[in-house]
Amino acid sequence: MPALLYNAQSLPPALNAAFPQAAAYVRAFADGRSAELVTNVRTEMLALHLTAADSSAEGGLLLPITVNDGTELPPSAAATGEPNGYVVSPRTTYVHYGYEEARLLPSALVRGAARTALATMDGALRLARADAVVILNNWLVSTNLHPQEWTGAERLGAEPDIAEVLRLINARWPHHAVMVRSLNPFCNELLMQNLKRAGFLLVPSRQVYLYDARQGDRSAFADTRNFQWDSRLLETGAYATEHPLRNPDARLFQRIAQLYGRLYLEKYSRLNPQ
Repeated sequence: MPALLYNAQSLPPALNAAFPQAAAYVRAFADGRSAELVTNVRTEMLALHLTAADSSAEGGLLLPITVNDGTELPPSAAATGEPNGYVVSPRTTYVHYGYEEARLLPSALVRGAARTALATMDGALRLARADAVVILNNWLVSTNLHPQEWTGAERLGAEPDIAEVLRLINARWPHHAVMVRSLNPFCNELLMQNLKRAGFLLVPSRQVYLYDARQGDRSAFADTRNFQWDSRLLETGAYATEHPLRNPDARLFQRIAQLYGRLYLEKYSRLNPQ
């Protein structure tokens, strides 16, 4: 078969060897452990192997996929009332996040209109069972980075087309939607085109910033204020660049988690992955 699905507990040794990082990531979620790793997300993690033309384990791609039926709530829900994380929930993406943004609107009249519109949208998404969804190549981060060789095209070299993947997914979850997050025309133009041909709808979700550093200091982003601030901080010697894989000190990872929490959770939203 050109595309194969594996549970997190049953990845064969050949795939573990061929795709060590992706396989290790999927295995970490075995036995329903998503809430231990991302405390405000409840999901089932599986692996999708897009095989090479000769069906060998050494070729192709290994992509994590998440599966939800729309009834899951993270452990944090009991204490906070928070819904499932937006990285697995379209309702949280478009409704709950929308409520948070609406609170920032300066006009009470506009805030009320926004809440009414969001309540209407929520009813429609509930009726459509929008959270019954399979998300391809979902790493449970705000912006998934998709492999350049994943185009969804009809047999470009060793790659299966998206229609074959859809047949595999639909055979196992016939009543679920299939979704790919974090697409943009600059990075994923061919994949977006082939998804549209396969029947996918393009739905905007959030803004992302792209930094093209191929020209080094002459790149356009080097003139931005934030980049210049960061450069000056590094030049002062008060900060240093660390590589967690080269320096696997637990304190370094704790500091990363602390800084992430201060920025993405405290400053922005508790709906972000925790």
